Order: sequence, then structure tokens, then C-alpha cells
Amino acid sequence: MAGDQTAYAVGADLTPADGVKLSLERNSGYFVVSPRTIGLGLTQTSHRAQLDWSPTFSSQIVVDAVQQTLSDGNRRWELTISPRHSVARTERLNLDLGATVFRLGTTTNYNNGYFDPRRYEYYAGSAYPYLKVSESIGVGLSLALGVQRDDFSPSFRLGGNAMGEATFGIYNAWVLKINGGEMFNQRMGTGAFRGYGAGVSLIRRF
Repeated sequence: MAGDQTAYAVGADLTPADGVKLSLERNSGYFVVSPRTIGLGLTQTSHRAQLDWSPTFSSQIVVDAVQQTLSDGNRRWELTISPRHSVARTERLNLDLGATVFRLGTTTNYNNGYFDPRRYEYYAGSAYPYLKVSESIGVGLSLALGVQRDDFSPSFRLGGNAMGEATFGIYNAWVLKINGGEMFNQRMGTGAFRGYGAGVSLIRRF
């Protein structure tokens, strides 16, 4: 197990032009991905740059790049490109459609409790419907379906995710949020193919 580690993060947000936002960040700390990475005491230092560009009022393109150095000597990089376009704004429904291109690469494939292929790629179409049930209740969804492959499975296979959040009391002092999601046949940080999550939060506005 590694010794004490002081975690930190520093970053900056820049707006060089209307509709353009650039975020830069450096952070360091334990590599909390799985029980094995924690047991090995793995640490990481990462650098991240994100560009958020809205070329028109109804469209958005986000480019996110991450470079990561791990204490086991490995290096990882990630690149995500996510264009999105608004196709509907009605009294009951907001709908955006988009796509995701994701690439991951590492220098070495270790058995240290995290996903580290030489190459992983994922391409998906996505939909973001928001249903206005009433003035105080709304349901937002994030749906994606695409294809993926890595060094171990050179043929593309289907994979995707579905997530949702219901908000009760949108304009009230007390707000209840219930969220949940599932990733199916899609590689996660640990290398697993399937994952679930759920949460409940109660917010008081002052």
C-alpha cells in the first residue's frame, strides 16, 4: 500500500469568445476505480482540457481530452467528441439528438483492476428527451446506443446506456430528485460490461 497521498485539483475556465468555453484542469490523488486499484494504492496525475462550443443557438459541440499518468508506470489517454442539436422545443417536450465518439488508449495492459487496452473505441447515437409532466414535475432522460471494440474483441459489438432523473417540486422550496441508470454491454473503467446506479436527493432552497 502506498503512503499518504495529498489529493489536489487546480483548474481554470476561459471564455475566449461568445459561445466558446475552454476548461483546463490538473488533478492528482488515489486512482479510485475498483477495490484492486485501492488495495494496490495506485495514484494518478491527470491533465484535462474541455472545449464547449455552441456554433448556433440550437447546436453544441463538446470535445474532452484527458491524459493520465499512473503510479504503476502506465499512461492513459481519452478523447470524447459529442455534438448535440436541438430538434424540438414544445410545451411538453424538449428533445436533443446527438452522437458520441470515444477513444481510449494505454501504453501497457496490466492486471491492476482497471480497463487498459492499447485501443478502445465507441461510437453511438444519443437522444436527450425532457418531459414536462407538470409545472412542478419533469423527467429528463439520456439514451445512447452504438458499437464498440477493443484489442481483445476486434469486431464491433452493440453497447449503450440509459439514464434518467425525475424532479419533483421544480419551483418549490423543497425539491426531490430521483435518478437511475444502466450501462449495458459497454466497457467501464474497471473493464466490466454492465453497471447500474440509482440515487435520491432532497434539496432545500433558501
